[in-house]
Amino acid sequence: MNSVLDVKTLEVGYGNGPVVKDLSLNLSRGAIGCLLGPSGCGKTTVLRTIAGFERASGGKISLHGKSVDHNGTYIPAEKRRTGMVFQDYALFPHLTVRENVSFGMRNLPARTRTERVRTLLDKVGLGKLGDSYPHELSGGQQQRVALARALAPQPEILLLDEPFSNLDVTLRESLVHEVRSIIKGTGATALLVTHNQSEAFAMADEIGVMSAGRLLQWGPARDLYHRPACREVAEFIGKGTFLECEALDDSRVRTSLGVIEGAPVHPIKRGERGMVLIRPEDIVHDDHSPFKTVVTDRIYRGPNILYFLRLDSGEEVLSLVPSHHDHPEGGKLGIRVELEELVVFVKNRSQETGVRRQEEAAKTAVA
Repeated sequence: MNSVLDVKTLEVGYGNGPVVKDLSLNLSRGAIGCLLGPSGCGKTTVLRTIAGFERASGGKISLHGKSVDHNGTYIPAEKRRTGMVFQDYALFPHLTVRENVSFGMRNLPARTRTERVRTLLDKVGLGKLGDSYPHELSGGQQQRVALARALAPQPEILLLDEPFSNLDVTLRESLVHEVRSIIKGTGATALLVTHNQSEAFAMADEIGVMSAGRLLQWGPARDLYHRPACREVAEFIGKGTFLECEALDDSRVRTSLGVIEGAPVHPIKRGERGMVLIRPEDIVHDDHSPFKTVVTDRIYRGPNILYFLRLDSGEEVLSLVPSHHDHPEGGKLGIRVELEELVVFVKNRSQETGVRRQEEAAKTAVA
């Protein structure tokens, strides 16, 4: 593999103990990766350690096969050739857009520097604003300047810390796609951190879900959504509910909605009891189904309605139904289950075993 970033069993600790524990991931050239998780999970600490602003207390970080933090070997941030886009952009207010972008290239010949700045400003759509100052720009424009400045020295890896958090929702959604296109257009390798699933799914080729300093799973968005390595990932990614179930064999389980069949994501054995993951799109509206539910709540979403449904067992599921089928709260809704992957988390397996499987899944993904 043409690896740009290789992190193995990383640990980062402060006075009160480890903040990041046994974290491994890998990014190949041109890939965009993302660390996704709630505030305080350690994702920004990982980013800052890769950048060189923090030092690892264990494990190894390599860039293009060269160790930059391992067993006492430490390459300082300014010598790692990493580009950083900060949450607040950190633009120099007294410098023009052109001067901000050229700041990290002062060691290059003037002609080379001028040409690269011109090229980058054109790429980020700011070719006519080179003489403007940061305070004269919108938030989205400032973000693009920060991106161009980080790309200017041609870093080995681009690091982005919550790059869209200061923007309003509408601008954020449009800019996410633009930034991905810019990064892909330059061929850069990038790693961002965010707590926003929509940003992660739209930006990244591979995503790592973090919790309490651990990487629970690393892989493409589809795997995280349809093949979660553990219940914590299943609960964090997307919407879904869990039904009590009993395994009839390795691909069928009995539930309060009848027998559900699918390709097993995790091994199950006949007689094992657990919880099966049901996504809203797995619950199909069917007036002829023998399974009738009660609408307890609903969220109108334009093309569809998200229904909250109570089963006779008292359990609840969610269902996405086209919005021209309008069912009032308190009304009845017939449903059936249609799914491809069968995601079951078996009871009575120790938490230690679950954590070990999560770690193995993360490491397997980067092997």
